Amino acid sequence: MSLDAGWMARAVRLVVSPLWFLVVYLLLIALLPMALWLHRRFGVLVLVWGAGLAAVVDIVRFRNDLPWVGWLNMVVVWGLCHQLGFFYDGLVAGGRRVAWALTWGGLFGLAALVYTGFYPGSMVGVPGDRFSNMAPPTLPIVALVFFQAGVALLIRPWVLDRLEHRRSWAEASTLMNRYAMPLYLFHMTGLAVARGSWHWIRGGQERREPDLVWWLARPFAFLGAALVTVPIIWLFGRRWATPSPARSESPLP
Repeated sequence: MSLDAGWMARAVRLVVSPLWFLVVYLLLIALLPMALWLHRRFGVLVLVWGAGLAAVVDIVRFRNDLPWVGWLNMVVVWGLCHQLGFFYDGLVAGGRRVAWALTWGGLFGLAALVYTGFYPGSMVGVPGDRFSNMAPPTLPIVALVFFQAGVALLIRPWVLDRLEHRRSWAEASTLMNRYAMPLYLFHMTGLAVARGSWHWIRGGQERREPDLVWWLARPFAFLGAALVTVPIIWLFGRRWATPSPARSESPLP
């Protein structure tokens, strides 16, 4: 009797896939002294060079059919995102004009890159695309991060006002912050368990063509994964993300 464990291997890859960011995070922390030096020495030019290098990596990768070259962007693109955080105070002080410049610049760049027909429209890997924009990251991710930074700056005053003056917003923010990391880490676990159970119940048969019934069932497609994921994130969020008790001494500035 032989056991076909191919589905199990796919499930394991699905479960551990969210952990990729830990490798990138540790790499960026290791490179922090150099990143700080570059920021202090060259300022905004680091962002310009980062975007340019990301483009060069893509050109070399795709023009010469060298897939391994793309992995250089794991440092270049995520390093650019990390570097952008060093400009937070300056971006906030720049006001809405800077925020709109980032928003429109990122949106126009993203649309131009995607509608060339070369880069996939999805910013994460999905079945059917020739390659993933995320693994390794491509130039559209650079445009996306500028767009997202601009939107965040635009809504920042509105969000801060509601967090300060509306208790429900503050409570919702606290709840989301407590469970955000467990949700990120374990949402694929819930999805894998739910999909595997459904696959077993249906005897391996699955509707694949997106007809009317498929679309109408989409809102319910989240229920199975949610039923598995919610207890997991509640357990880990309650165990490790519970706010520590207030300390008597005054906090450091």
